[in-house]
Amino acid sequence: MISYTASQAAMLAPQRIRVNCELNHVDVVLCCDPKAFTHTNPLAGLKKGGVFIVQSNRTEEDLWASFPLWMQKQIVDNDIRVFYLDAVQIAREEAGSADLQLRMQGIAFQGAFFAASPT
Repeated sequence: MISYTASQAAMLAPQRIRVNCELNHVDVVLCCDPKAFTHTNPLAGLKKGGVFIVQSNRTEEDLWASFPLWMQKQIVDNDIRVFYLDAVQIAREEAGSADLQLRMQGIAFQGAFFAASPT
């Protein structure tokens, strides 16, 4: 199951999800907002050993340093695998027009999801 954070409320699951609440046991969190941790906990509901994929144009070290200490601790304590990509830059390079760039960001995240998801 996937859970998008904050403003994106799309979910994928083998069956239709018939609940209107926060998900508590997800395998993967896609975070298109690299500053999501300033207004929410993007790791909430992510199970131990889960995957966190975040939008970032930073280096690995800079991205890690940008996470608050509570988030770093949660990642380490729960064996969360963190992946990052610059979907905005990918979209700029690959989409021929500005109106397609937002869609291309979603496609880049979809590719990251399939590459990083547990088998």
